[in-house]
Amino acid sequence: MEESIKEAIDEFKRADHLMYVSLKYTRTGDVILSLVERLAASIDKCMDALYKFKGIKDVPTAPVSKANTIKSEFPDDEKIQEMMNIFLTFRKVRRSEKEVAGEFRRTLNLTVMLPDEEPLVLDIDSMQEYYNKTKIFLSYIKEMILGED
Repeated sequence: MEESIKEAIDEFKRADHLMYVSLKYTRTGDVILSLVERLAASIDKCMDALYKFKGIKDVPTAPVSKANTIKSEFPDDEKIQEMMNIFLTFRKVRRSEKEVAGEFRRTLNLTVMLPDEEPLVLDIDSMQEYYNKTKIFLSYIKEMILGED
């Protein structure tokens, strides 16, 4: 469990760099996509820790199955439910059609055409929100499993 949490923290450190250095200075759609990937990877490592915490031996290899199993194992935990939904959305972002506007400016936004859903607009402010939610989730999981913050 501790190893999975350490890996999640390492992924989050990479996301931190993308958020506060790369995105700040380059402001491109590719950086937003990289940030989505890193946040998703951090959440994925937290899921691994949750599997070990629950003592589940049959861990699905498919990320969507992993998230759905975690959702069913923690039905009353709103933080976990919310992050699994965000993780599933991040997974859809990878394979969806994307359109970038306002590159190299503060108005940068990446519009993602999600299948059977409204388009998702990722901009600097929304990525800051996702970043903060992931940071809070990481602390929550660390406290839940290791008993420390």
